[in-house]
Amino acid sequence: MVLIEKVVADILERVETEPVSLRGAIEDFFSIHRELVPIRGVVLAMSLAILRRYRVLDEISRHVLGLDPYSVNAYKRNLLRVVIYELRFREHLRARDAMRLLNKAGLFTDSISLNKVRSIDIHDLVKGKSYVEKLSIRYSFPRWVILKLLAKWNRTFVEHMLKRMNKPSTLWLRINTLKIGIEEAMRGLRSRGIEAIRDSELFDVLKVVRGGRRLVGLDLVRNGLVYIQDKASCAVAHVLNPCPGELIVDMCSAPGSKATHIAQLGQDKVLLIGLDISHRRLISEQKLASNLGVRGIDLIMCDSRKFMLRTKADKVLVDPDCSSIGKMGHSPELRLKVKEEDLGRLVSLQRELMMRAIDLCRRGGIIVYSTCTTTTEENEALIRNIIDEHGLEVEEIAFGAKSPKLGKAKYFLPHVHDTIGFFIVKLRV
Repeated sequence: MVLIEKVVADILERVETEPVSLRGAIEDFFSIHRELVPIRGVVLAMSLAILRRYRVLDEISRHVLGLDPYSVNAYKRNLLRVVIYELRFREHLRARDAMRLLNKAGLFTDSISLNKVRSIDIHDLVKGKSYVEKLSIRYSFPRWVILKLLAKWNRTFVEHMLKRMNKPSTLWLRINTLKIGIEEAMRGLRSRGIEAIRDSELFDVLKVVRGGRRLVGLDLVRNGLVYIQDKASCAVAHVLNPCPGELIVDMCSAPGSKATHIAQLGQDKVLLIGLDISHRRLISEQKLASNLGVRGIDLIMCDSRKFMLRTKADKVLVDPDCSSIGKMGHSPELRLKVKEEDLGRLVSLQRELMMRAIDLCRRGGIIVYSTCTTTTEENEALIRNIIDEHGLEVEEIAFGAKSPKLGKAKYFLPHVHDTIGFFIVKLRV
């Protein structure tokens, strides 16, 4: 008999210690252990729930069990989290069985303490702590992330955002209009038990309201008629507004969600160059483009900061690596991976990419800059400096929430738009 607790602990250990996403680690695990595929859904749900509560679970470990999770290795730390989650939030595991499981791993405790886990009041864990630390524990976000959010929005706004990011993410779909019409796609989804409604702002985007689990392996997705993509991500290509015949450069193109959407909106008649430094990711983009029926993308593996063109582009998209705070709800493992000290390196990269984008774009052309984060350093401050240095103009964007720190720039926010957190600014050169 395989203990699901050990499976989840194994997967979370790998997620915490290796450069792999939660969903990637789960995919790898079940490709090897095919006999365990029936428990895959439960493993994913448990893993997401634990990551969205990791700081609460660690505090319970310290204050109730007297075990510091960071004094042991990553497997034992995550086994502790799994067991405490089972006891406190699922009431699925008996204290005696939990004690046996932990003791076998060299984590010694007793059933009396484990029974106390069931009744611990979360409010007791945060008594006497600062407001920032309370939010960090209660919502299980790194302290530095809380500080960044509070530097931009008020307390009520931030708490609503954090609360929403600890709930399951909404599924959004992009209809691939190169292959199927909107109404036909909606009928196809409905006939397969999936209810989706059209978005009021982006004509080719649907919000799934029922039956989202049936999208896994669905023929409409498998055959490239419908593509799973968050509305905030879809908004980028709409802001860029590609037109047939335009020369467009996507500087951080792979794995291709935005590039293929640009091609789609341009009726696959734009001259689109997709740049990326990763060969593996470009292979994924090539496969995606083929599946979606997109032919008009020239993919080039290079360091985009050094890319040269003989002619100037009409439009350039810069969607660089970032601190990904806006994805910490959908992908809560990022809370353990991204560190505040990463910001300096990321901002430097983002600035260099924007400098190259300005060189590549014709006078009067458009640059769209987007990130899935909310830090001022990576968004408003970076763009403000570039505007001041190069005289770029900020253009209006028809959707999203106004940035509190840069006029016409826009945010998509989890608790406002039911999306991941996302920043978009449109600049005229």
